[in-house]
Amino acid sequence: MKISDLLWVAPEHLQSGSSSPEGDVYSFSIICSEIITRRPAWNLGNRNESLDELIYLIRKGGPNPIRPDLTSDGIEINTALVDERTKELATEKKKADVLLSRMLPRQVAERLKLGQAVEPESFDSVTVFFSDIVKFTQLAMKSTPFEVVNLLNDLYSRFDTLIEEHNVYKVESIGDGYLCVSGLPDRNGTQHVKEIADLSLGFMDCVKQFKIPHLSREKIELRIGINSGACVAGVVGLSMPRYCLFGDTVNTASRMESNGKPSHIHVSSAAHNLLIREFSGQYETQSRGDVIIKGKGVMETFWLLSRVRQDERESRSPLESALKRPSKAPLAEPEESPDLNETDLEKDKSMKEINLPREKENQHDNNLTVPLYRQFRQDALSNL
Repeated sequence: MKISDLLWVAPEHLQSGSSSPEGDVYSFSIICSEIITRRPAWNLGNRNESLDELIYLIRKGGPNPIRPDLTSDGIEINTALVDERTKELATEKKKADVLLSRMLPRQVAERLKLGQAVEPESFDSVTVFFSDIVKFTQLAMKSTPFEVVNLLNDLYSRFDTLIEEHNVYKVESIGDGYLCVSGLPDRNGTQHVKEIADLSLGFMDCVKQFKIPHLSREKIELRIGINSGACVAGVVGLSMPRYCLFGDTVNTASRMESNGKPSHIHVSSAAHNLLIREFSGQYETQSRGDVIIKGKGVMETFWLLSRVRQDERESRSPLESALKRPSKAPLAEPEESPDLNETDLEKDKSMKEINLPREKENQHDNNLTVPLYRQFRQDALSNL
């Protein structure tokens, strides 16, 4: 390094030989002084000190450190314009921060802006939400690509508004699939299952009132799946980092959605037990019975029907609340043609894998109360 290059080095770095972001700001300021005055750094040609003496004064520092002279000949600095541009810069930076916070959790975004690594984090108890638009492929075939984009944008904008009313984090939306979670990145005890339950009921009310502008006779229906348990979250990727969820809890929530029914909220036993234990008497649920779930075996699952109003809860005695069993909700008829959209292609339907005939599926559609493996055994014995 030439001795003249030291004119741009901060005093503390001249003393220690180290570097820091603050020292970079100092160096940038010296460059700015050259631009403003349109003269070389420190106006060395018109100074009384020599180069060595000037560097000595810079390194010395002290309570009154030497600084470049910013006076300029014939150049008027418009301080009002500088202030205006500074405010505009701050406004644009705020917009960029808001956009980044919508793509990633705030804590994660702050670490990435500082250049820090984001380690995966484990969460002991969260509730994961999956939703899917029923027969979305058929709706898309009746629409132009622009109409599909406008449809999803209108619907998801309403969903996003509902999410802001709850302590829920939207992970992503892929096509017609929608993934949310509560309990991370901000832990909230057991409140997460209540937040997701309220959000699910809100989504169902939203689609009932939603109208498709270009398909007035068509209705939007959702399948929703919920599961609670442990989960790991972390950032994946560098150029387009994504905040992703991992673990069996996420897989089971996806199975709850793919094995659900149109306009029904399918709840795993883990989420149901947590909801009933922590928020007893506040929700109406109904047992679906035992269902074969691929990769999980036989599971007892539940339907989330509604939220109990305050006046109804007060009118019930504790014994009535404990013994009351909700009436069986009518199930939607099986779909004649499966909805093979992009999301469903990644989901294995357990009902397809067991290859039940359609009439037999209708016969045992009472939530598969009799386990299928038990029915197969009875059929085999009857054929002996």
